[in-house]
Amino acid sequence: DTSDTRFTKVTSIHTRQLTGSGLTTISASSCCRVTGPVNSSSTGWTMDSAIFWNGTTANTPIFFNFSNVQPEVLRGANYSGNLGAIGGSGLTLTYDQVLNTPISAQPVGFSVNTSTGALFIAAADTLGNNYRDNPNGNTGADAAFSGNIKASDGSFVEFEWLFDGVGALSNLAPTVNDQIINALVGDTVGTTVTATDDGLPTPTLTWADIGLLGSLGTCVNAPTFNTTTQAFSWNTTGCAVGQYIYQVQASDGQKTDNGTITINVGRQTNQVPEPGILSLLGLGALGLFAASRRRKQK
Repeated sequence: DTSDTRFTKVTSIHTRQLTGSGLTTISASSCCRVTGPVNSSSTGWTMDSAIFWNGTTANTPIFFNFSNVQPEVLRGANYSGNLGAIGGSGLTLTYDQVLNTPISAQPVGFSVNTSTGALFIAAADTLGNNYRDNPNGNTGADAAFSGNIKASDGSFVEFEWLFDGVGALSNLAPTVNDQIINALVGDTVGTTVTATDDGLPTPTLTWADIGLLGSLGTCVNAPTFNTTTQAFSWNTTGCAVGQYIYQVQASDGQKTDNGTITINVGRQTNQVPEPGILSLLGLGALGLFAASRRRKQK
């Protein structure tokens, strides 16, 4: 996927037959990416993940799509974003920013909220040489960051990506405005997704429907997103109580941004409790080469 000129997104799907319950480690490696903050060299990388299986029930403990992270850091402005992950049925997530080998150090001022997965860099930390352009001309590869998303059952996903420091005169990526909707099972919810952009290289954004992060589970109907009007609609009849994340994308013809619609579905007062969501697809480390989330000037 080369819809964003800053990077190529490659998705790789693998199947593994488990022989029994326990924690199964997954490792992926390749070449190459830059080595840390203010990069002048490149190196190979290895990313490790693990999934716990109880031996009987299929589950996906971490819902994660790295396309949710916007790599663009506007110099002189606060950077804020979120890893956009949620835990599987009955699980909670925590986050860290442990360095993945061989990243030498985190970018200046970069932090990950250990409870929410929020990403932040203060405006003052983006100035000077902290987020200068890669001296080897590798557009977008200005600083590497890393960490882990951990589920309470022992499963985890490593994450890492490259920040792209840009100046005010650059064509900035669009910013899709995330939304949160609270509903009860059986409600029909609707909203219109909006975005902001600098009007470059064209004043019109092109929209794409990424879809639900995971499966519908017990839901009767699938959500819909109109790429022409940006209208989102979903009849939640039959859905299990829980949190659902729907993703859309806006492109200015050169750069993209993913936006999320988070739907928190609760139980009607007279409703019999429903089983939890057992399995949702988590892209995890497979989203390594994707990027798109949040750059906001404050």
